[in-house]
Amino acid sequence: MMYKKILYTYILLLLLILPGNALSQMESTNYRIDFDSVNTGGEISTSTNYRISDTMGEVATGDSDSTNYQMRAGYQQMNTSFISISGLTSEILPNMSGIVAGTSATSTSVTVTTDNYGGYQLTMSASTTPALTAGVYSFDDYSPAGASPDYVFIIDTNSSQFGFSVAGDDVDIEFLNNGAVCGVGGSSTPQRCWRGLDTTPILISETNSSNHPTGVATDIYYQSSVGSNKIQEAGVYQADITLTATVL
Repeated sequence: MMYKKILYTYILLLLLILPGNALSQMESTNYRIDFDSVNTGGEISTSTNYRISDTMGEVATGDSDSTNYQMRAGYQQMNTSFISISGLTSEILPNMSGIVAGTSATSTSVTVTTDNYGGYQLTMSASTTPALTAGVYSFDDYSPAGASPDYVFIIDTNSSQFGFSVAGDDVDIEFLNNGAVCGVGGSSTPQRCWRGLDTTPILISETNSSNHPTGVATDIYYQSSVGSNKIQEAGVYQADITLTATVL
């Protein structure tokens, strides 16, 4: 049984939760063996539908617990995974006028690092709908024309909207493009494939392998725009955004 470790990070507050070190049985300056066992067989097997790490020879393995203890017998049960997010800071959109049409944009980059053989998923959600608000005033969450994100940010003359796009080696297919359309192709392009935030987590990046120790970065681009016929009320607008990295 794999226990998932989840790390929550807010755009306004960085909360980093790291697992403690596993018990080391043997180590030196050059290596560390966290746990060992004499068995036969054992390897990582994969297909399009599953990924399994197995071994042969152990007996009486599995999870046991009571009100006083929890035991994970067998070194496969003992195996845990490390995951972290780094690089997040609070981002500020440049000031803009609400009387004339305009656009304000900023970006950030986050790196997820995990030693889990199954990889990770990175999701993104907003605390409110709409996401970007100032008291009772708000920007609409960006709404693409179709089911997939828009290749370019399109603003209606009578609206104000706030959206995001992502780029990187691990981004979900929703944010990939073929040079004109999103959700198809294999290209990840900065400031392309725009959509709005939601209180339901949106998958933005994932992979099915370990990336330790270097990790993989995902670039996140934010944009707010006011249409030519829209007067946006003055105020300090804020969006509370949560990024969640989970081992698979």
